[in-house]
Amino acid sequence: MSHKGENGFPKLIATDLDGTLLTSEKHVSDRCARALMNAWKEYGTEIVPTTGRMHSAIPADVLGMECVRYLICENGARIYDMHKGVFTYCLPVGKDTVRRLFSYLEDLPVIFDCYMDDRPYMPADQFGKVEGFLGYNPRFIQRIFETWIAVEDWKGFLEDMDGDVTKIQFYIDPEAMERAGELKREVAERFPEIGMSSTWPLHVEVGNREADKSGALKILTDRLGIPLRDVTAFGDGDNDVAFIRTAGRGVAMKNSLPQVRKEADDVTDFTNDEDGVGEYIERLLRE
Repeated sequence: MSHKGENGFPKLIATDLDGTLLTSEKHVSDRCARALMNAWKEYGTEIVPTTGRMHSAIPADVLGMECVRYLICENGARIYDMHKGVFTYCLPVGKDTVRRLFSYLEDLPVIFDCYMDDRPYMPADQFGKVEGFLGYNPRFIQRIFETWIAVEDWKGFLEDMDGDVTKIQFYIDPEAMERAGELKREVAERFPEIGMSSTWPLHVEVGNREADKSGALKILTDRLGIPLRDVTAFGDGDNDVAFIRTAGRGVAMKNSLPQVRKEADDVTDFTNDEDGVGEYIERLLRE
């Protein structure tokens, strides 16, 4: 299978953000930005950030890149057109499923939130548990306290829900770590209409079963008339496995999970903190 377009270079480069294009400080390095810009300028390659983040939570380093027009957000539930300033694709979780799922989660050792219409919401009484449940990720804790909207009447919020919920997250109590696998299986079995993935062992991302990065990539490439064989995709996490498998060339980061490296066609020589994506694209440009 060819991994290059007719001009000998990928027609589209899709890259995950956290753990892949972004450094641990949540920035795009100069080297990575320069490599992506050169691919766009020299070959007209579409550069598509592909992330579990909402559009509103994507770092300015990414949004400010001239070479970026399309964004795949919320693990493939949405596609955003930067030029038009609109979402051109949305696949939400059904409202009935949202209500039943949150009702079920209330009886589990978890805290939870949801993304609705590009804004994050969490029950107000759960904010006091965030540090205890997410102590392993202080940066994410900071994002929650700075950005998440506290909802005093969660049941009323769900009953009056007038927007599209595209992503739900729940965070398992570290004291229930031994039950984490069991809890995930229980939720998956009770709600077959949802899809689940994990960025960290005690963190679960939930969306419409049909919404994932792979599916959104297929939709976008079809709209752009780009064969999947001419796509190079970079990723590091559990939610990148199908995405990497779908692309003509799937590239796992050196710092990626073992199951990601297993599915990839290639692995970067360097981590996300060592310009892994940038160095790899530089090599493609020299070929």
